[in-house]
Amino acid sequence: MTLFGKIKNAAKANRAMRNDWKAFKKLQKRYNASLNNEKDRVKQRYLLLRETHTIEKGMSLRNPRKGFGKGKAMHLIEGVQAYKDRFGFDGFMEYPIRVLRSYINYTEASGVEIPDIKRMFGEIDIALSGSKVEDCVLTLSKEECSGVGKDFEALLNSRHSIRYFKDEPVGKELIDKALRMASRTPSACNRQAWRTHVYSGRRAHALLQWQGGCRGFEDEIGTAILVTADLRAFLYYEQGQAYIDGGLYAMNLINALHSEGLGTIPLSCGFTFEKLAGLKEFGVPEYEVPILIIGTGVMEDMVKVPVSDRRPIESTNIYH
Repeated sequence: MTLFGKIKNAAKANRAMRNDWKAFKKLQKRYNASLNNEKDRVKQRYLLLRETHTIEKGMSLRNPRKGFGKGKAMHLIEGVQAYKDRFGFDGFMEYPIRVLRSYINYTEASGVEIPDIKRMFGEIDIALSGSKVEDCVLTLSKEECSGVGKDFEALLNSRHSIRYFKDEPVGKELIDKALRMASRTPSACNRQAWRTHVYSGRRAHALLQWQGGCRGFEDEIGTAILVTADLRAFLYYEQGQAYIDGGLYAMNLINALHSEGLGTIPLSCGFTFEKLAGLKEFGVPEYEVPILIIGTGVMEDMVKVPVSDRRPIESTNIYH
């Protein structure tokens, strides 16, 4: 290719990337849940789901701090009340209300009184007094949470996010086997741009502290696998493809670890570039974008897991 041709192609790529950045910024300003969310029912639902799970997962720790989550519970109640005032009650509200009811019962059973939260919750709970009364955290055996020897449907249904493990190292052979299975993941034009970084012991704990989503149980996770994708594999019109290929691989790796009887917990790496720059301290080059961290380990004989209700497919699928 001539020098003029190279310059022309570079200008075309830069122009296309700039236009895509502008278009995506416009979509983000219009639809991102952090902005203009008060009057948007869908955004409010997603925000409430996020806050609900924060409380739900706290109850699934090995030894939650007594009286944990008071501020988060109060904030969720206020969010539920605001949703009710603006949009009225609907079926969606059963999940956060059920989790709040379970949290109150759990906290009082531990000997901690929370009268303000109980009073505020009572004002909205009465409207759904006929809703299901169920625990939002289950205690299951290791066998129930293991994917070993199960068909695909049973494997998917048996996987839960595990937040504490035995103090036993995960063998390199087992991780290598899961990595080989996950390498069968489809990728755009078979480029296989995924990368993995495996940390153990103190390095794993440091990575999890950087991530920040498992405060209170970082030390329970002895092995952490950071999944990334190599930006050098993709062209100017494939700016999101690294996350697609990396996400497909990460899910397959989770299922592969689960099929070998290990517990797993996926931890998001959806952060600003300023925070992501901290990954340099963990030996991650700047051309690799983080997809997520998988905490993994040997499960205890009995584990606590959040129910984490799934939405009906009618609310997530459209037949065309």
